[in-house]
Order: sequence, then structure tokens, then C-alpha cells
Amino acid sequence: MATAVTGARLTLLQQVSPIIHGGDTAEGGAQFSLQIPFRGYSTYQRTAAFDLGVIDALARTPGVTAAAGVMEMPSTPQLLDMRPTLQASRADGRQASAVVRINVASPGFFEVMHIPIRAGRPFARGDLASPNPGVILSAALAHELFGATNPIGREVRFSTGKYPSYQVIGVSGDVYADRVTDGALRNVYFPLLNDLEPTSTETENRIPVMPGGMHFVVRSALPLDVLTSAFRSAVRSIDPRVPVWDVRTLDDIVAATTSRLRLSMLLLGAAAFATLLLGAIGVYSVVAYSVAGRAPELAVRLALGATPHTLSQLVYRESALMVGGGVIAGALLALAGGQIIRGLLYEVSAADPRLFATSVAAVALVAAAAVYGPARRAGKTDPAAVLRG
Repeated sequence: MATAVTGARLTLLQQVSPIIHGGDTAEGGAQFSLQIPFRGYSTYQRTAAFDLGVIDALARTPGVTAAAGVMEMPSTPQLLDMRPTLQASRADGRQASAVVRINVASPGFFEVMHIPIRAGRPFARGDLASPNPGVILSAALAHELFGATNPIGREVRFSTGKYPSYQVIGVSGDVYADRVTDGALRNVYFPLLNDLEPTSTETENRIPVMPGGMHFVVRSALPLDVLTSAFRSAVRSIDPRVPVWDVRTLDDIVAATTSRLRLSMLLLGAAAFATLLLGAIGVYSVVAYSVAGRAPELAVRLALGATPHTLSQLVYRESALMVGGGVIAGALLALAGGQIIRGLLYEVSAADPRLFATSVAAVALVAAAAVYGPARRAGKTDPAAVLRG
């Protein structure tokens, strides 16, 4: 079981590492959050103008190479009333639906977070003002709605509400929430744009959320305290009433997200190591006791012409039968009990044959090491001393 959890952790780190560290770049990332007051920002256009102004101010900050904004970071819990059902018509005419997580992202968000666009394109000006506003689906959501069909250019719509149909302009790579073992989020991204007049209410009929709370992400090699001052200056330059909070590096966010999984992995790993150690001590004790009790038999065998090597092989062979039976029984129990830790695994099956083979090999090696001492002593039995005794 511990081997399965370790494999899950390695898969998880391979998934999130490019997002945190930016692939091959040496830059790190940081984010901060804010909540825009309703007074003065009662329309989507005014809110978007504020958010885009903050992003522009951040992008002009010396030492900042890229900046973007998003309504919900992957680790941000979302209210159930913001999890509507999105519908689509497949190429074969069948209807598909999925419960989705609504998000609003600025142009450049996917580049800043190093989330790949697997099909189509990222957001561009005009996507919000078009008759069918453009949206980007996460890969998991696109597969759930359209299967293997290319979703670019196809339309999706909410099951209820006044909103229009949306045109899929892109498919992004998957991201994961605070419980990474739950799988990829079904994200539908709307563009953070200001394509319409600030006094227009048309946007409220186009997009189902008001991005009053936003998270802003930057790529920079600057230390966090310097970035914190830059964040506050950028927000003050647009509206000094809005406070900045929750300033963290992306490394800190991922560490907090995976802390529960890492703790579970550590505890299971410690329990597995203790079990393996106790098993080795048990095997050594049983084999050593058996060899000591069979000393007269081994002495007679040597007196009748057996070699020390033959006696060592005899002990190894009999021990292998005993250990083999235990390994088979343990593997069957692990296969049945592995379902208990399915919730701790990430893209690793509890019945993965490679993990079982690794576990069996580890147990066999430890058992062989435990048997080595008694088997060697069996080959060094002194027939004269034993028979005199």
C-alpha cells in the first residue's frame, strides 16, 4: 500500500511541478487576492476595468515578467450554487451534460500559469462581445461533454438561466483542486475582458458570475516581500480602498494543497517500514531457531558426506517455501485491502501490477537477507562438537 501511495505522490509532483516552477525557467510565481467593494463596481464592465488595470500595473512593475488574473485558483473551494450543469450536443446527436466549475480568467492567464492550451487558442479581445461568447474548457470537461470529438467551434449552454450559448474556442490542460485525489476539475473559463461600454448591462446577460473577488498571479524572481509592496502599489494606483491579502508563493499554495496527502503518505510509509522490519526480525528468528534445533540432523548430514554449501542451500530452500507462502497470502490480502486507500491515490491503481511486483521483490530481498545468517551458520556446523554434545 505504501508503494502505491509513493507512486501517487511522484505522479502528482510531475503534474504540478511545471505549473509552479514554469517548466524550464528559473522563475517562481506568487499570487495575491482581493475583494472589490460593490459600491462603484456594480457592473461587470467596471469590475473588469479594475481587474485589467491592476494586471497592467503589475505587468509594468520592474522585475515582473508576466501577470494575469483569475477568479478562482485551482485550490480555491467553490460554493455549490456556483456548480451549474453545462450541456452540449455531441456529433452523433446525443446530449451530454456535466457539473462544472465556473471560472473567469484574463488573457494571458494560461501562459502565466504554464497551463497548456491543448486545442484551439487562448482568450482574445472580442470573445466576450461576440453573439456567442467564447469559452475555454478544461481537457477533462471537454472529454466528458464531447468524447473524442474535437470540441473547437462547438457550442455549450447552461441547463437553466437566461444565458446564451457559448462557443468553445479552446481546450486547456487540467488542473486539480485542494483534494487532488478527486481528479481533474471540470472547469469552464470565461474571458475577463472589457469589450462593452462601462454603463452597459448587456454583459450581465452574457456571463453567469461577477468577478468581484480575484486572484492575481505574477511570474518574477523577486523576493516575496518586494513583490508584496509591488502588489499593494499596483492596487492603490487603481483604487486605494481595496485591500490586498493572502500574498503567497505558488510553492506555498501547492505545499498546502498536498499537505494532507503527504502526511498520509508519510504515516503509511512509516507503518510499512515498521511492518517490513518486524517481518524481517520474525523470519530471522524462526529460521535461526529452526537451524539451532536441527543441529544434530545437520551434523549427521555432514558426517555422511553433505557439504556446507548443500546445508546452506537446504535452509534457503525451506525458508523460501515458508516466505513464498506468506508473500502469496500477503499479496492477496493487499489486493483486497488496497481498496481502502483508493482515496489516497492519484492516477495510480491500488492493483497496479508494477507496484505489486516491486513490493514482492522488496519483501523477498529482505527475507533473503534475514535468512542469510542462519543459513551460513548451518553450513558451518561442526559435526564432532555437536555429536559430543
